[in-house]
Formats: sequence, structure tokens, C-alpha cells
Amino acid sequence: MVVYGDSLVWEARSAIRELLRGPNPARVEALGGAALCDFSNRIVENARTEPTRMVVIAFSGNTLTTCARRLGPSPTAAQVAAMYAADLDWVVGHLRALGIPVLLVGSPPSIGLDGVSFWTPINAAWQDAAARWSAQGAAVSYADAGGALSDGAGQWTGTLPCLPFEDATRGCSGGVIAVRAPDTGHFCPQLGPVRDGVAPECAVWSSGAWRYGRAIAHAVQQRL
Repeated sequence: MVVYGDSLVWEARSAIRELLRGPNPARVEALGGAALCDFSNRIVENARTEPTRMVVIAFSGNTLTTCARRLGPSPTAAQVAAMYAADLDWVVGHLRALGIPVLLVGSPPSIGLDGVSFWTPINAAWQDAAARWSAQGAAVSYADAGGALSDGAGQWTGTLPCLPFEDATRGCSGGVIAVRAPDTGHFCPQLGPVRDGVAPECAVWSSGAWRYGRAIAHAVQQRL
């Protein structure tokens, strides 16, 4: 099993590996700033050349790399979602022919400069693709893993109630803990400078990364 993604999956990689360890542990291939098109060929080639129980795909909608810049400057959210959907269809078409199940993973909410919470349109594109491919008999499903980082109303939140094992040494204070980075998009509560979408290593406990990784692992376990 391989989990592909961008910086959010990269941040959550330790939790994913720990929770999906075993005789055939999950491998994580993720890169900050990456788009699905950066991994498309690799996903298919890996699936063709190695035993694969499932492919997990989790991208939030970056358009920073060469292959994603084919849309031109300042693409609309709808154009970005359509590009990701087209790239996904190409990947899923190959994986279906190989008989490999696909799990599409939703990203957590973001928050704008105006304080308004919003979700990446890639989540909706993933849901639509899962429904469409499933209707054709393909083993493609969607998991709202990003919801693990939202509040009770499904909105962006910087903090959540501490998990049972999170104490003051891990940042729990007053029953809550930071789950999003100062840049509001990533997870590390003491995140250093992010360049071209690449987040540095987190020097402290990252509750947000753990929760996202746990949600991905839970979704995988439900489908295996």
C-alpha cells in the first residue's frame, strides 16, 4: 500500500506509518508543494511493478510545480479542480485495469484572510470521482479525513480538545491543543518558513499531523 500526497501527508507520514505498520506496512510518498500530476506516472508505474493492496491519494490543490502550471497564471478554483479530476481519471483508469482499489482522501479546511472558513474544491472533485467510478464498478472510495481537523460545525479551527495521551509536555493547555500551524494551512504549531509549499521538519509534537494521519489510517483499515 502506498499513500501519495503533498505537504499535509508529508507532515502526517509518521502517524500513517505507525498506525499502518505490519507485515506489509504502508509506504508514504509525499512532497510539499506537489500536485497529483507530479506523481501520476509514478503511481501507475509503482502499481505495475510491485504488489499493491491499495493506492491512497491525498492532495489539497497545489499549482506550484511545472506540470500544474499548464493552466496558466491565476487559474480559478474550478479550473484547478477540473485539472486534478482529469489527472485522477487517468490514474484511476490504469489502476482499475490492474485491479487495485483506490482511496481518495479529503483535505482539512482552510481559512481566508477575511476569517471565513473554506474547503478546497479538490475534496468535492474527489467525491464526484469516487461516485462516478464506483457507479462503473471500480473500487474507488472517498474518505473525509480532513474533517478530523474541523470544529463541531465543520469549520476551520486552530485548536481542538486534547487527546487522552496529550499532556502539557505535548502542548495541551486548558484542555485544548493547537492542531494547525501559524500559517493556518499546515499542522506544526511551531512551523518554520515554508518555501514553495515545502514545510520543514516539526521540532515539537504536532497534534494536527497525528489526527490527519490517524484519520487516513482509519479510512484505510475500514476498506481493507
